[in-house]
Parts: sequence; C-alpha cells; structure tokens
Amino acid sequence: MNKLKITKIDKELYNFKGFDHIGCHKSGCDDACCIHGADFDKESYDLVFKYKDLIEKETGIKVKDCFTGEWYDDPEFLGGNATESKVLSSGFCAFHTPNGEGCILYKLVNEKGLPRRLIPTICRLYPLTWGNQELFIAEDLYSKCNCTHKNCSSKNILETQKEEVEDIFDIELDQ
Repeated sequence: MNKLKITKIDKELYNFKGFDHIGCHKSGCDDACCIHGADFDKESYDLVFKYKDLIEKETGIKVKDCFTGEWYDDPEFLGGNATESKVLSSGFCAFHTPNGEGCILYKLVNEKGLPRRLIPTICRLYPLTWGNQELFIAEDLYSKCNCTHKNCSSKNILETQKEEVEDIFDIELDQ
C-alpha cells in the first residue's frame, strides 16, 4: 500500500485536541474547510470514478464535472500527483452535500462502508496537514474551523486521527 514518508511531527500537535466521536462529518460546523475544494490524489480520484453512480445520485452532478481536469505532479501526494475538485456556485466543494451537511464522500464511506481512501487525504486528516515530510496543523484553516473547538475530545489530535495517520504515512522520526 502506498504511503507518504514523514520524518518530523510538530510538537504542537500534542497540545491540540482532536475531534470527539462525531468527527468532522455532520459536526454542526459551517464547513469552512469545504469552501476551498479539495486536492484529490490519484487513488481517491480513481475511487470516486469507481463509485460514480452512488456519488452522482447524491450530488446530482456528473463526477467528471466535479474536477478541474488539471493534474500536477507532487511527490507529497499518494501516487505522486493530484487534481482539484471544483468549487461550485454554492461556494463549496463539488462533493459538499446539496443540503449543506458536510461531505458526500464521508457520508458514503460512513453509510455504505466504502473504502476510506475515497475521501481525499487532505480531508481525512483535517486539520492536520503535511509538507516537506513534516506533519503539522493547518493553522489558517484551523483558526476558522469551529468543529474542532465545539466537538473536542479529551485526546490530542494525533490520538484521534491515529487510524488515518497510520493509513496515509510511513513515519520514521528523525532523532
């Protein structure tokens, strides 16, 4: 299974509280992170097309129309490249539910048992992010997000996001 290498974890992550059992999906926030669209690595993109019938039924949009169509090479994405979802006239990502209750991809993973890698890496990890082999908080988005503040667990974000971190990253910490 393809994983990204991490050699450093920002020490501040041990101080940030993670999501409670509700998680980000349907947490009652204003979906501030969804106004940017999402970077889809090749694996998530391929899974979206694999389950396009279910997704199109939920969105009312053809899956092919949900993406910008531009790919960029980036070794820091699973598979080494990524494309972006479109932001629609609603002001949200093309995969945002029409009724405004979070992400269709999260919904399908949770309700239909589809593979978690259907959800873009950046979304699965939120508000964690990565770059230059380091794992850290996306401060600019985190400060706008009220779901992490409303739905906080007593555990830190590395504990609550442990399953996602282990699925996405090969962590070899520098001493």
